[in-house]
Amino acid sequence: MIAAKDIQDVVCNVWTTTLGIALECREPGSAAVPEPTVAASVHIAGGCEGSLVILCSAACARGVAARMFEVEPAEVSVDDVRDAMGELANMVGGNIKGLLGVPCDLSLPTVVEGTAHRLAVNGVEPASWADFDCDGEALSVKVYAYGG
Repeated sequence: MIAAKDIQDVVCNVWTTTLGIALECREPGSAAVPEPTVAASVHIAGGCEGSLVILCSAACARGVAARMFEVEPAEVSVDDVRDAMGELANMVGGNIKGLLGVPCDLSLPTVVEGTAHRLAVNGVEPASWADFDCDGEALSVKVYAYGG
């Protein structure tokens, strides 16, 4: 479906152009995301079927929202975090969709936050993922593909 390098390139480009944050790539599987976490996902349907999930700590999500909305982290609301993370999932998902080479549609983003939650998408298998350091916080982006 998508190579980890493609995910790295897309995510780094979105973070740099949208937020002015230069991400540092990590070895996949090395990002231990501390709780509470925020997960934002979009689903891809059409010629390719799958899901994209962005997972980070609540602190990372708050920092990202502050950068996106040009406010201090203390001024960021829960809705700001949801909006920022959903928009980032939408942008990354749209760029990934464009790399697939077949007509696909993208769902509206879903954002889940809290502790000890589990975000499950039935019928998918991990296809590839990339981990990053985002201003000292762990960030993980995974692409899942539906099994045949």
